[in-house]
Amino acid sequence: MNETANKLKERQHTWRVSLAFWLSLLFSAVLYAAVALSPKLLEFTTLDNEFQSNRAELVSVEQRVSHLERVSEALRNDPEFAAELIRVDFEASRPGDERIAVEPLLSLEAVPASTRSASAAIDGPLAWYTPLLEVLTRNQTLRMSLLAIAAVVMVGAFTFLHETDDATGDAPTANSGGPIQRFINRYRTNGE
Repeated sequence: MNETANKLKERQHTWRVSLAFWLSLLFSAVLYAAVALSPKLLEFTTLDNEFQSNRAELVSVEQRVSHLERVSEALRNDPEFAAELIRVDFEASRPGDERIAVEPLLSLEAVPASTRSASAAIDGPLAWYTPLLEVLTRNQTLRMSLLAIAAVVMVGAFTFLHETDDATGDAPTANSGGPIQRFINRYRTNGE
């Protein structure tokens, strides 16, 4: 009965050690990936923001061109529109016209207000994680520290957290003593 309980404890210990081993390898991989991929992700984020900005500017320019084409067509085909536009531009008035002061947004202009406001809002904000990427990309001390931590965790995982390779299945020397003695016994062969 005692032997069965020892084997059960050994299996539970092996499962925990294996889980700790794989979690530390995963942690090391995440640290390495953060250092290795942050410059590329920062460049992608910057280029994507520039692309979105250029696309918004293109839409704004297309809207302005469309508006100017409509104004040009109206100037060629509608003499009343041309006369009204000239009166507005030169601030001329007909006899008997009454002028009412309005805000600039409500006045008649050749350039629509929507294209003016769209061109002002072209540059959008960067992604929320961009400052973190900038720090990871530009701070060499932090990059080297993260790589050193990843290396130490990886070496520690392979040194302290690997399963014992015992062909017989019973490892009485591995369970005797404290944690330091178990660590020393792990690397001894059965003949020593």
